[in-house]
Amino acid sequence: MPRRHADRAPEMSTKVTLIEKPDLGRDLRRRDAV
Repeated sequence: MPRRHADRAPEMSTKVTLIEKPDLGRDLRRRDAV
């Protein structure tokens, strides 16, 4: 997974992740919450 993209736009990356891989999206949300 391209970390640069996530760092560049976490919001956009999260949206794409939710559509492509919902599991990863949940993980990212958990990390953000913590």
